[in-house]
Amino acid sequence: MISSTEISTTQTITGSCHCKGIKYTISIPDSQQLPLPAFYCHCKTCRRTSGFHCLLLVSIPHESLTIENKELVCSYSTSQTLKPQVGDKSYEFCNECGTTLFHTIAESKGTKVHYQMKLVASTIDLGDGVKSLREIVKPEYHVFVGETWKGGVTRIMDDGLLRYVAGTESEYYRLDDLDVTNSLPDEDYDELVGECHCLGVRFLVSRPADDDDDAYVKEWTKPGPLGRKFCAGFCVCHSCRKTTGAPFWSWAFIPRKQITFVSEETLKDYASFKDSSRSVTRKFCANCGCHFFFVSSVTNDQMWDVAVGTLNQKKLEEEVWFAWSYDSSEIEGLGDDYIEGWKEKKMSFEVFGEEYCPELVEELRRGKQSFTDIY
Repeated sequence: MISSTEISTTQTITGSCHCKGIKYTISIPDSQQLPLPAFYCHCKTCRRTSGFHCLLLVSIPHESLTIENKELVCSYSTSQTLKPQVGDKSYEFCNECGTTLFHTIAESKGTKVHYQMKLVASTIDLGDGVKSLREIVKPEYHVFVGETWKGGVTRIMDDGLLRYVAGTESEYYRLDDLDVTNSLPDEDYDELVGECHCLGVRFLVSRPADDDDDAYVKEWTKPGPLGRKFCAGFCVCHSCRKTTGAPFWSWAFIPRKQITFVSEETLKDYASFKDSSRSVTRKFCANCGCHFFFVSSVTNDQMWDVAVGTLNQKKLEEEVWFAWSYDSSEIEGLGDDYIEGWKEKKMSFEVFGEEYCPELVEELRRGKQSFTDIY
């Protein structure tokens, strides 16, 4: 007779990409309590392979993972050598919709290189009765904040977690020591550069001239100290999270005529939404998985949402290029009504963000209040 203590039981975590082509199941022993420990990674590689400033990752054993439709999984390796090196990463994403699902990282284990799998936690599906992602995974710290410009989005993530310059063995990154005023760095402000990790997609964004009479430029930009600025904001909707794997997202709303491609041979379209009134196409790099653009039929291809994480980080966070909040004293344009939550000074689709992770939404609200001069 087998006692209940001798019976091996498991609990499962499920998730998928946006198009549902890839679904996964993770089997966790009942002896391992939820939530699982997780962390935010702000490294340049995660940013340039996702299109966002950070990813929420959780370590999982290879043997615990079951994947449906493995043939749809694309793998992109950052290794520059044939011999495995500590720090090498591979990123697995959906070939159809581009959702980043897993990372494999080469770590040191004695004299050998050991591969550790990380799950992109924001792709997890909430099961019946689960009201928040924090019931399944819980962030414990931020790593590689030293690879951001002045802390990046950690400035608006009021979560009380430790920030590390690099890995957890490095020194702490202290936001209180930063000068986060609107001082202008000594740079040229004629254009922004956007690119992915593999450089298969690279583009330039030019600043509109103050006297540009183009109707869309007038409707989609705001006056600024060095020329006209583009509207920009954060989004916590299900679609942006699920198509990218990012915990939340940031868009800049840029007239199409201001975008010039240097290379676009790996840019792939994904029709993420269509009904009788509008259609949406998202564009990502088919080689490394980085997400770049959101194109809605509502704007008649005259304005593209551009992923802020793909752009020059030093320039964009000085409020020289972007207007991050609505100003009722300015002349209203199309952008003021197009961006959901803009006039209310909210992130877009906060109600959907609260359905998935209400704690994160509240942390972002508090953080944005602290840095109203930037975001």
